[in-house]
Amino acid sequence: MSTKDIVKFAVVREYHKSEELTFRPRTSFAAGGSGQVSQEIIDALIESDKHHITILSRKNTPPRPTISPQISWKTVDYSNKDSLTKALGGTHTLLSFIQVLSDPNQVSQKNLIDAAIAAGVKRFAPSEYGSKGIVNMPWWYGKEKVREYLEEVNSKEQVLEYTLFQPGLFLDYLAFPHKTSKHVDPLQTIFDFQNRRAIVVNGHEDSIMTFTTVKDLATIVTKAVEYEGKWPSAGGIMGNKVTFSELLDIGHRVRGNYTPSQPPSQA
Repeated sequence: MSTKDIVKFAVVREYHKSEELTFRPRTSFAAGGSGQVSQEIIDALIESDKHHITILSRKNTPPRPTISPQISWKTVDYSNKDSLTKALGGTHTLLSFIQVLSDPNQVSQKNLIDAAIAAGVKRFAPSEYGSKGIVNMPWWYGKEKVREYLEEVNSKEQVLEYTLFQPGLFLDYLAFPHKTSKHVDPLQTIFDFQNRRAIVVNGHEDSIMTFTTVKDLATIVTKAVEYEGKWPSAGGIMGNKVTFSELLDIGHRVRGNYTPSQPPSQA
């Protein structure tokens, strides 16, 4: 994907309960903004000083003690399509941060998509923010259901422009247990540089992984909201592309030799 294409993205947010973001490029924007990733994105949008953000939430009151003047708050019921349609009236761009695991059968996101179409929303981004591939990752299977639904509603003609933000794994996680972003907490992965160990499947040492910092994701999302061209349906973002073995070499140079361990079959 070219540098020009990289600017064509949309956004979504993760949250304990279903919540969304709608954006009007340069003027108005709605976000469900109490999740960690969404807060990083919202901060970047506020810093650009070009957007008004409206948070659509199940909650009656904002989770933050203080709200920026650029942010407003609306309480919505994601099971009521008519209510959602009314809330989305006049919206240009809708960014969803619904927590996939807390949305059985992805009903909330499907209702949101239906309401967005009924309200005449131009752009939508479902709750993604991970890798494109979800094989052997059942916690992300809900994303595939939403992808299929978006293809279905647009099968005869495009009724809702959309894109999938897919930055791979956050590079910030490799710094565990140290926090390198404002809102996103450290997360231990199979690469445990702190304790000089890693989990690698034999024969897959040259498998490629994509990493992107949370800050870079927020920057791309901000550029995407301001972009006036058409969004691509696949919004891949790549900050770094490395193999398992290359990442292990980096860890070796920074932290020293890895702690010996037995293969799982011998443990």
